[in-house]
Amino acid sequence: MRGIRNALRRWWFVFPVLASLATDCQQTPRGAVPTGIATVEIVLQSRPATPHPNRREVENCLARLGSVGTHVRPSWRDNPFTNAYDPERVPLVSTSSNTFAALLRDVPANTQHTLTVHDVNQCERMPVIPGATGVPGLLADGRVTTGVFANGTPLTTVVGNSAFVLVVAPDGTISE
Repeated sequence: MRGIRNALRRWWFVFPVLASLATDCQQTPRGAVPTGIATVEIVLQSRPATPHPNRREVENCLARLGSVGTHVRPSWRDNPFTNAYDPERVPLVSTSSNTFAALLRDVPANTQHTLTVHDVNQCERMPVIPGATGVPGLLADGRVTTGVFANGTPLTTVVGNSAFVLVVAPDGTISE
């Protein structure tokens, strides 16, 4: 028995190699590995809104928007402490009248991402999504689908629940 153990100890490194040869190396990995990290400046050019007559609906929308106010939620910053998809809320800072921006220095390059942009002015414009009253997943929370730029490129492709799609090259070039 001791002789078998000693023989196995000498050849312990061969077993993982044999196991790897027995697998199908042609399989595609589940996700694409980013080829680097890029920096992206997200800019929201918000339109001013006139006060909505139903203040209660506006306040409910602002409550769903959260205490951060105007912000962006990038998919690559998902909350690792929950099973629910809950990206971090990154504040958009006012740079001029009705223009807000955030600099994100941690964007995985050459990988498709989504981001939602939330604007307090949108709660004044549309505090309730038409036909969504009483449907918790469809309540207005200030999401916008226009006026958003990434590194100067307008974002136009919107998917799912009002999320923009973007791919960032290592040099910061944006594609959708």
